[in-house]
Amino acid sequence: MDRRSLPVAALPLGNSRGMTLMEILVMMAVFGILLAVSLPGFRSMMEGYRHKGSVDRVTSKLFLTRQLAVRDKVPWVVDLDVANRRMSAFGDTNSNGAWDAGEDTRGPWIMYDDVNLVNVSWAGNRVIFFPNGRASQTADLQIVDNNARSRTVRISSITGNAEVLP
Repeated sequence: MDRRSLPVAALPLGNSRGMTLMEILVMMAVFGILLAVSLPGFRSMMEGYRHKGSVDRVTSKLFLTRQLAVRDKVPWVVDLDVANRRMSAFGDTNSNGAWDAGEDTRGPWIMYDDVNLVNVSWAGNRVIFFPNGRASQTADLQIVDNNARSRTVRISSITGNAEVLP
């Protein structure tokens, strides 16, 4: 009978007794070296994702606040807290520019630990979105991480749209 036609269970084991301790140690050393080489790249990749996620978070929250102003037919104010790396918003139903009890709030939206907000041109650290969709000012906000990655988000006063500049 030909050896290739035998079922696997009927094949003789021969001298194969598994892996030796030395073979296992060599494999572990190779895996350790591969891990050590790939870890810095993985960290950098994760920091890049955190930065991109922060940029996306800022633009989506600005878009949300603009939509709330249009929906509720009241001005919505976005406050920027650069020192604590966060933003928050409130519906200014009495148009006094300050949060009062009973006014709807959103946030605070906090950035990742290694991502900072830099106020480029937000006068008074706030932007107001009006019920017609416009913003109180054209304003730039820079989002910077610890590896000097930087993106600028611009709010247009005419349309109220937030866009990421190239």
